[in-house]
Amino acid sequence: MHRTFASFFFPFNVLASLCRAFLANRQGSNKWLPLPPVAPRVNTSLSMEQLAAGVDRIIGLVIVNTAHPCLYYSYARCRALRIRGYPVQLNIGLHSLQGKREAEGHCWISFEGRPLFEEKDPHEMYPDRMGEHGDVVYWARLKGAEGGEFVRLRKE
Repeated sequence: MHRTFASFFFPFNVLASLCRAFLANRQGSNKWLPLPPVAPRVNTSLSMEQLAAGVDRIIGLVIVNTAHPCLYYSYARCRALRIRGYPVQLNIGLHSLQGKREAEGHCWISFEGRPLFEEKDPHEMYPDRMGEHGDVVYWARLKGAEGGEFVRLRKE
């Protein structure tokens, strides 16, 4: 009964995660990205890969032509995995583009310090750990590929 009940609400939880990520992206703040505590034990027969695939199927139906799909996928995956007892962390990487007042970023989740569901290791692009806020870890590239300094972003 418990598994059926949880399975019924799974799509709604994913959609709620998408709404929170959308608000965070629009507001430029992670206050809309609260992560649930990790359940005390793994409470599902599904592997991390199976849960992530379920999240991805739901997001794929909703997300079209967005500039930041990694934010939506990573946040929704992170919430789904933590609720089911997997102690994953959300990671946000940022670096400034050479000679511009713009920045480029990427989101991913990690388990025991290793990135999950990534084709390339994001630590190659964002090698410098800047700190944590809750269970969100922030990364940056302090030196650009051409040796340029990282530009600290501020709200204007």
